[in-house]
Amino acid sequence: MYRTGKPTEPPLGYQAASGVLEPSDTVGGFLARHDTVRGQCQSQDCKRTCHINLPLLAARGLAAMQISVIKQLWRCHALGDCSLDFRVESGPGLPLEALLGRPHVSIRWKCRGCKFFRTSLPDRVIASLEAKKLGGGGTPIRDLGKLIKGPCQACGKSNWDIDVLWPNTESVGYRIDEQRRQEERAALAIAAEALKRRD
Repeated sequence: MYRTGKPTEPPLGYQAASGVLEPSDTVGGFLARHDTVRGQCQSQDCKRTCHINLPLLAARGLAAMQISVIKQLWRCHALGDCSLDFRVESGPGLPLEALLGRPHVSIRWKCRGCKFFRTSLPDRVIASLEAKKLGGGGTPIRDLGKLIKGPCQACGKSNWDIDVLWPNTESVGYRIDEQRRQEERAALAIAAEALKRRD
């Protein structure tokens, strides 16, 4: 349900404008992720509750409207400011398997303490989880931070942020990096062949 037509396009409900995969703030994005939005006023004189009807809004042509704008429209004009608080009830989350078949995508593990980071390809993360019997392709990406048991090799703390790096494959920088990676792979293959002949 998260797939899109092209491997370079983010999964439905997500965007990658900054090079990092992020949830879309639109009505359509919330629907695709199966997230729901509810609000409740904290004022003693009100206690109003609301539920943003996402399917109805999408059916009326408002799928591209931002949820942050809709929240503002729900707020009242009380003199002491509106006390309507919103909470998002998240859906099942984006599974790791939704990233397979996208060679430009990687997962970044970033230490919150010292900002040290490392990256890994989605298929390797899935294989590691399966080998340790901690999960697999269906594991939500948001749960990866809880599954890391080892400390940071730089500062010794165990407190990680998980990001999905989604570079723009049309950018000059990406094309240069990809060319360098191809040259490195070719050089390794040539070196391995030369060693075989020497033996």
